[in-house]
Amino acid sequence: MTFGRVGRAAAVAWLTLPRWERAGVAGLNHAAVRTTLDPDSGVRLLAGCVPKDG
Repeated sequence: MTFGRVGRAAAVAWLTLPRWERAGVAGLNHAAVRTTLDPDSGVRLLAGCVPKDG
Protein backbone atom coordinates (compact mmCIF):
# COMPACT_ATOMS: atom_id res chain seq x y z
CA MET A 1 0.00 0.00 0.00
CA THR A 2 1.23 3.50 -0.82
CA PHE A 3 0.73 4.87 2.69
CA GLY A 4 3.02 2.20 4.15
CA ARG A 5 5.86 2.87 1.72
CA VAL A 6 6.00 6.66 1.75
CA GLY A 7 3.94 7.73 4.73
CA ARG A 8 0.49 9.24 4.96
CA ALA A 9 1.47 12.89 4.41
CA ALA A 10 3.48 12.18 1.25
CA ALA A 11 0.77 9.91 -0.17
CA VAL A 12 -1.99 12.46 0.47
CA ALA A 13 0.15 15.24 -1.02
CA TRP A 14 0.76 13.16 -4.15
CA LEU A 15 -2.90 12.22 -4.54
CA THR A 16 -4.09 15.81 -4.18
CA LEU A 17 -1.78 17.21 -6.88
CA PRO A 18 -3.41 18.08 -10.19
CA ARG A 19 -2.74 15.47 -12.87
CA TRP A 20 -0.31 17.69 -14.84
CA GLU A 21 1.81 18.31 -11.72
CA ARG A 22 1.94 14.59 -10.92
CA ALA A 23 3.12 13.94 -14.48
CA GLY A 24 5.86 16.56 -14.20
CA VAL A 25 7.12 15.32 -10.86
CA ALA A 26 6.97 11.70 -12.02
CA GLY A 27 8.95 12.61 -15.13
CA LEU A 28 11.64 14.33 -13.06
CA ASN A 29 11.77 11.26 -10.84
CA HIS A 30 13.09 9.19 -13.75
CA ALA A 31 16.91 9.08 -13.74
CA ALA A 32 17.19 9.40 -17.52
CA VAL A 33 15.29 12.69 -17.40
CA ARG A 34 17.23 14.09 -14.45
CA THR A 35 20.63 13.29 -15.92
CA THR A 36 19.87 15.02 -19.23
CA LEU A 37 18.97 18.29 -17.50
CA ASP A 38 21.61 20.71 -16.29
CA PRO A 39 21.46 21.04 -12.47
CA ASP A 40 19.53 24.31 -12.46
CA SER A 41 16.84 23.19 -14.92
CA GLY A 42 15.27 20.64 -12.59
CA VAL A 43 15.18 23.18 -9.78
CA ARG A 44 13.51 25.76 -12.02
CA LEU A 45 10.96 23.23 -13.26
CA LEU A 46 10.03 22.14 -9.74
CA ALA A 47 10.00 25.72 -8.43
CA GLY A 48 7.29 26.52 -10.97
CA CYS A 49 5.02 24.02 -9.22
CA VAL A 50 5.23 25.78 -5.84
CA PRO A 51 2.68 28.55 -5.20
CA LYS A 52 4.18 31.98 -4.50
CA ASP A 53 2.42 32.21 -1.12
CA GLY A 54 4.11 29.11 0.26
